[in-house]
Amino acid sequence: MVVDYPQSGERIRGWDNFRAAHESYPGGLPQGAAAKVVGSEDKWVLGQVSTSCESKGRVTSDTLVGSARYPDGRTWQVMALLELRSGKIAKTTEVYGAPFDPPAWRAQWVERTT
Repeated sequence: MVVDYPQSGERIRGWDNFRAAHESYPGGLPQGAAAKVVGSEDKWVLGQVSTSCESKGRVTSDTLVGSARYPDGRTWQVMALLELRSGKIAKTTEVYGAPFDPPAWRAQWVERTT
């Protein structure tokens, strides 16, 4: 298992390091607020921080798009690219983004989704 965080330039290798890093999160783990998995239609479950998925057949990747609510009340958007081997998650690349108000200059071309 390898987890990349491109925004901070970090890589976590191995489930033990992944688990320890998440269990040591200051204030507790973020709580999953909403998520959607694109790719395998077989099965998915929302976890505390990200989505775990079980793959069947030839699926080798999935995409998670969702949000995580942090202990301080902030909710950030999450996107994770999951690489699967033998039906198990082998690598993820995760990107987190703070929400922001849309710029007024773009209003005439967009519709609000929230």
